[in-house]
Amino acid sequence: MQWDAGLHAQSLDMDLGCRISYADDKTEDCAYYNLVCHGAKHSGDIRSIPEIVGTAEYINLSPPKLAENGAKYVTFTSNAHSGGTISTNLVMGWMHSQHEMRISEKKGVAYDPSCVQHMLRISEDNLAKRLVFGVLDVEKREIIWLEMPFTTQTTGRADRRAIEALLKRLEEKTSIGQLQQLKAKAQNLDIAENPDLADEQYTYQWALNPTEVSQLLNF
Repeated sequence: MQWDAGLHAQSLDMDLGCRISYADDKTEDCAYYNLVCHGAKHSGDIRSIPEIVGTAEYINLSPPKLAENGAKYVTFTSNAHSGGTISTNLVMGWMHSQHEMRISEKKGVAYDPSCVQHMLRISEDNLAKRLVFGVLDVEKREIIWLEMPFTTQTTGRADRRAIEALLKRLEEKTSIGQLQQLKAKAQNLDIAENPDLADEQYTYQWALNPTEVSQLLNF
């Protein structure tokens, strides 16, 4: 999680954390107040940004060690410790690198951007004080992206059962593919087996554009 590149030096405390949920319903937090867990290590608490370059926090995760210890899910959170909401200049995501990032409250952060696997920005209409932004399914090695505001009370209940209930609700939501099928049926269209023969093509890149996808609701 990186924030406020381009701003002048100031006190601005954003906190990255994760909650590890185990099969036996035990939970463990890896955050500024508990830096080391089995399979997870936090980079440390950063409470101010240096001039212009911004700063960051990160958590090193080892999926094999998490699985070995019986972990089922890892829930990733962002918290605006100072200020009313998460910063508009904050980006978060996941990366894979054999070298640790170097972080300094005086010099900022140094890392290799080519190691970033997925990066996201929170939309301005969802800038809550606290946000769950992803859940790692340890067994599947799969991350489910979320933008879900939470309170201190609800985070305390982020155990295995709560996470499974949340993921089940997400699975039951209408998918983009189902919307496409409804559109085809409503407009009496044929779904082409070969994309080259289709009058309209809906690609993976198209599906990443929420504005384009939302227009399906207007058919």
